[in-house]
Amino acid sequence: MKRPLQIAAKALNPRSRTKRSYRLHKVSATALLLLLAMVLISCGPKPATPPPSPAISRPAQTYVAPTELTVRPFSKRINVAWKTNRAENTIISGYNIYLWNEKDASDTTNGGFRRINSEPYPGDTAADIARESYPLEGVDNGVNYRVYVTTVYSDGMESVRSNVAEAIPRPEGSFALTESFKGNESGFSLRKIKSVPTDDLDNDIYLASINGALWVASPQRINVVLRQSRFYSLSEYSSLEVTSPTSLGGKPDNALPISNHLMFVLQDQDKCYALLRIDSVDPKEKIAKISFIYQPRPETLIFH
Repeated sequence: MKRPLQIAAKALNPRSRTKRSYRLHKVSATALLLLLAMVLISCGPKPATPPPSPAISRPAQTYVAPTELTVRPFSKRINVAWKTNRAENTIISGYNIYLWNEKDASDTTNGGFRRINSEPYPGDTAADIARESYPLEGVDNGVNYRVYVTTVYSDGMESVRSNVAEAIPRPEGSFALTESFKGNESGFSLRKIKSVPTDDLDNDIYLASINGALWVASPQRINVVLRQSRFYSLSEYSSLEVTSPTSLGGKPDNALPISNHLMFVLQDQDKCYALLRIDSVDPKEKIAKISFIYQPRPETLIFH
């Protein structure tokens, strides 16, 4: 019977009530502080959101075309050269070469031009990447050709075309003439590009002594069955490389007196032209050394 009394007494004890009330107030204060902290955090300034990382952009590829394309004709060959216009750090697959010739002019695909390389041409072996060249072999003398090139980039894309250049392949070389009617070097056949005797039916030029001077002359002067040649003097020229007459003035002759470095044009019986230069002449030995460019295309005064 004592225990209920003790509990009642304890419950009625003011000291006991004070301690319990203090504990309740302490818990409530802690909770209030936590709640206040949460409110302050939620209401405070929010941290700035970092900007998104910039996208990594690559420079756009510029498909630069070749320019300043030039051609230099030889016998059954054309040397093609061009300015690449590409930066040193630009990676390319190579170049495409396109060719037109008058014999295939009926093919109008791509204007009659056809690509002649199955794979991109990597370029020549020279260290200079600013210019490239290509030897165009297997072309025919006396036929008109046109050429252009494009750059092929590493992604397979092809630039626009370069300028178009035109050339007619033709023989060139040199020969010697001696004053003789029977010697193998007394005449020269331009259409066959070989030395022949003066009275050979293919001969186009021989060396004659007239009034103590040496002349080049037409074989028909000595026999009417031989080929006829006509000579035009080009006294204003001295270089075979840069001489490009566009017309021939004056009356042609069937013989022409010669001297060192004389330039002249010969028109043969087939109406084809040759550009010739006397490299040296020896009046005592009666020998002349001559360089030439022969255009086998009739009535075409084009040598370069």
